[in-house]
Amino acid sequence: MQTPKPKRFRRPIREGPITHRNSHLFVNDTHLDHLLKSWHYTSPEFHKTEVERLFLPGWHLVGSLGEMSKPGDFVTADLFEIPIIVRNFDGEIRAFRNVCSHRNSLINSQRRGNLKAFKCQYHGWEYKADGSTGRIPEAKRFRPFDREKARLQSFPVAMCGDLVFVSLADNPPPLRDFIGERFDQIAGKFSSPSRHSMSWDSGFSANWKIPIENTLEAYHIPEIHPYSFMGVYPGEKHSTHSMKPGSSTLDYDLREFWLVYRLLRRGVKILGAEENNTYVHHHIHPGFVVIMMDLQAYAFAYVPVTHRTSKLRLIAYSFRGHRANPLAVVTWWISRFFGKRSVIQIAQEDAEIFADQQRGIEASHQPGCLGTLEERVHHFQKAVLDQCGSDGTPPDMQVTPAVPGIPQG
Repeated sequence: MQTPKPKRFRRPIREGPITHRNSHLFVNDTHLDHLLKSWHYTSPEFHKTEVERLFLPGWHLVGSLGEMSKPGDFVTADLFEIPIIVRNFDGEIRAFRNVCSHRNSLINSQRRGNLKAFKCQYHGWEYKADGSTGRIPEAKRFRPFDREKARLQSFPVAMCGDLVFVSLADNPPPLRDFIGERFDQIAGKFSSPSRHSMSWDSGFSANWKIPIENTLEAYHIPEIHPYSFMGVYPGEKHSTHSMKPGSSTLDYDLREFWLVYRLLRRGVKILGAEENNTYVHHHIHPGFVVIMMDLQAYAFAYVPVTHRTSKLRLIAYSFRGHRANPLAVVTWWISRFFGKRSVIQIAQEDAEIFADQQRGIEASHQPGCLGTLEERVHHFQKAVLDQCGSDGTPPDMQVTPAVPGIPQG
């Protein structure tokens, strides 16, 4: 699904707050090499390597308990050409290959919904919580029948707060290990007293690394987000970058923007939230990103579809608290409304440039370069190469050495 292009507004670029050489934002003092070559974004063979080495061994965000709170609730996803259905079986969340064992139809193609019986949309075959067949219409017509062979393939499921993850690996690492040291912080932001406010899917005509690299830097803000972020970079005096194996983080003190800070602080007090005044942007390699603030939290799952296309699943939570007075109810509704509206607007503004970035990469003969504002991009690119390997030659163009006496095709 291609994201519709919003109208792009232009205005004179406003510089951010004055920066200082002794600020603590940047880990690096000089510009950095752009480590990935154009073919890393266009090669079908390298795409296969990325899927096999970066994505298949790990965990993938597919939904939240806010979408599957009642028995029979389900969500669906497509992960690397494998259709997945995740369903609430009387409080237990289970995941299966979304393919009926009768005639191989998708069991259900809706993005989310509720099924009183877990049955195929085509001929009504029903399945139990363990994936075995249940009621089969006209079952006597299938005698003798091997129910074990008709069992649905299941996949591991794990939770971080209300966020539901599925792995396609037989023995994936514990989800806590995959997410790392921020596991408890993320779990707290995506669970009560916060509530699920939105799930949103989008597709891009661009390699998956393009939207990831975009979200890792603020250098594009004046051009792409002149109004959403007021065209201002996060100030160096109020921000920190941290880069560790498998992740990187931007922590930003929101008190730099006094108007935003005043409004958020008022909402925090009315709802009874913990006041941290911090914007946290945390990237877990390869494609999972979380943004956490006092009243809003967003989880982004970027997934490759082909070597030139990718998609996003976004889940948003909004702090509700336990206060039931009218002012708290209205404040939560306003906070949730603007939280959803702003994140979709920003995502659409970003998506407007992705296809042009992909086209430019495909036509480029320049190596590219990265400034210190983009050092998290460099960290990510290095991780991709470390795990996927590269000898500088596109896999699709590598030539097998000639063997004497054997004709080459």
